Amino acid sequence: MGGHWKAGAVLATAAALAGCGSIGSIHQPDAFGAGKTYAVVTVMANDKVGCSQAGGDMCNGGVFGLVNMAARKDAYSTSADEILESTYPTALRSMRAPNLRLASGDIKAHRAYRAAAEDAQPKGAFSQQQLIAKGYKYFSDESLTKLARDLKVHGVITLTLSYNAARSGVTVAGVGGGHKAQTTVFVRAIDKDGKNVWVDYAMGQSDQSVSTGIGAVDFPKLRPLFVESTDKAVRKLMENFASKTKM
Repeated sequence: MGGHWKAGAVLATAAALAGCGSIGSIHQPDAFGAGKTYAVVTVMANDKVGCSQAGGDMCNGGVFGLVNMAARKDAYSTSADEILESTYPTALRSMRAPNLRLASGDIKAHRAYRAAAEDAQPKGAFSQQQLIAKGYKYFSDESLTKLARDLKVHGVITLTLSYNAARSGVTVAGVGGGHKAQTTVFVRAIDKDGKNVWVDYAMGQSDQSVSTGIGAVDFPKLRPLFVESTDKAVRKLMENFASKTKM
């Protein structure tokens, strides 16, 4: 389980520092291509939408947020569960590349998948609990390797989505401007021998933004825009995959 979490932790750190440089990634070309099939077995997300920035966290809207929240309980909710369910089908549809073959059908309905026991997520000061998309399960490294063999595929893939309300436009004293939906997608593929063969991440933003209002994020209007930002992030991920694994 430790190796699985370490990979996720590295990528989470990478996302936080995405604007400050790049990190190493893994693309093993001979692990993909003709005759090689992979299955996406876990789709998960950070449980909250982030929106911290210079000058403070504008998610809750301060005093104005407290007033508005009394009338609209979802006005400043940063929970990502609804966003995960609305975006992950788009993420899966966008996972297309000439040299990536994914198992057909709904992997969640496969007998071996249904029989596989879900592992507990790591706990501790440096562990972040993830939301798991409905019907999917969380697996340790050992379980991932076994699952690949039980599913009779060459390897399995885990996807982690991270959502952020990204500032856009001009603000004065924290007021004005807007927020765009921003998604960072993290991917990890492990083969049936337990080796990491694909580790990478990419980020996408929505074209449209929503008005910030009185220094706060309008989440009800922002949530639908995460479908677009997720699609863009995965497409970038796959473009990089195609170029790095071309033989």
